[in-house]
Amino acid sequence: MRLRDFAPGDLAEGIHGPSHEGTGWGPRGGGDGWQRTLVAEDCGDVLGMGTMLVSNVHRESYYCEVQVEPEARREGVGRALFDALLACTPTPYPVLTRAMSSQPAREAFARAMGFEVLMRCPSPQLHPSSLATAHWIEQHPVPPGVRVVPASERSYEEFLDAWVDLYVWIHEEWSPTVDRAIVHQLFAASGMAEVDFELTRVAIVDGRIAALACVLPDPWDNRSFLVTETVRRRLGNGTDILAATIGSALQACAERGITFVEFDGHVVDPHYYPLAQTLPITGSDPLLVMRHPGRNGAERSSADLRRPVLAGDQLR
Repeated sequence: MRLRDFAPGDLAEGIHGPSHEGTGWGPRGGGDGWQRTLVAEDCGDVLGMGTMLVSNVHRESYYCEVQVEPEARREGVGRALFDALLACTPTPYPVLTRAMSSQPAREAFARAMGFEVLMRCPSPQLHPSSLATAHWIEQHPVPPGVRVVPASERSYEEFLDAWVDLYVWIHEEWSPTVDRAIVHQLFAASGMAEVDFELTRVAIVDGRIAALACVLPDPWDNRSFLVTETVRRRLGNGTDILAATIGSALQACAERGITFVEFDGHVVDPHYYPLAQTLPITGSDPLLVMRHPGRNGAERSSADLRRPVLAGDQLR
C-alpha cells in the first residue's frame, strides 16, 4: 500500500478533492484555506481516501474525513491516512469530525484515532402530520406580543443577520467561530441555498427577528431538516417563543405534505433542547461532534483542550 496526493481523475465525494496550500483562517478570518487530500492505493486499486482541511467557520480547527473501502477496513488503511494527514498539518490545531449513531464503524474508528465526544446532537425525528404533532402544536400557542410569520415575509438581509447571530452564539462556548463578519461573508456567499423560505418561520418581537425555525428540505426522500433556536442567548420567554415558532414551521411542513422532519440541535441549547424532550418523536439518529487534540495535543496546555467534555455520556 502507498499513500499519494489526490490526482485528476480520482473520484471524489464530499469534501475530498485537490490539495491546496492556503494561509488558513485565523481567529479573525482571512486566507484561502488549507486542504490536503491523500489517497491510499495498492497496485492501482484505491483502498481509501482522507481529507484534512482548515475549518473556514470554526476558529483554529481542522475538519477531517476518512473513508475506506469496506473490503479494506481493519487493515490499517484508515489509520495510515489519518496519521499522514495529521503529520502534515501546518498548525497544531485540534481536529473535528462527526459520526451518527447509524454509523457505528465511523465512531469506533474516530475513538481509535484518539477523538473524544465534544458535543451530542440527539436529532429527534417526527411526522409533522401526525395527531400527536398537531396536539403538540396546540399546546404551544404564540405568546402575546409575538408574531410568527414565514421567513419570506422578511428581507433576505434581515434573515441572514439573524441566522448568523444564532450560529455564532450557539457555538461560542464549545466550538467558537471566526469573527462574525467572516461568518456573515461565508453564509452570504452560500446564499442560504438550502433554506425553504416559505416553510421556515421566524418570530417577530418588537419589530425584530427573535427566533428561527429553519426548514431545509431534502427533495430526494421527502424529508426535511429543522434548525431552530433563538437569535440571542438571553431572550425573555424564549422557550415559549421558540415553541410557537417550531409549531408554525411543523404545521407548514404538514400542509406541504412533508412526512419526515429531523431536528438539528445540541444538548446545551438552552431553549431548543428542553423543548426537544417534549416532542412526539418517532425515532432519532443522534450525531456526535468529536474532537482530536491535534498534532501536538499531548504537549499543549491550553485550558480549552484540557476542559472536560461538555456533553457527557449521561446526556442522550
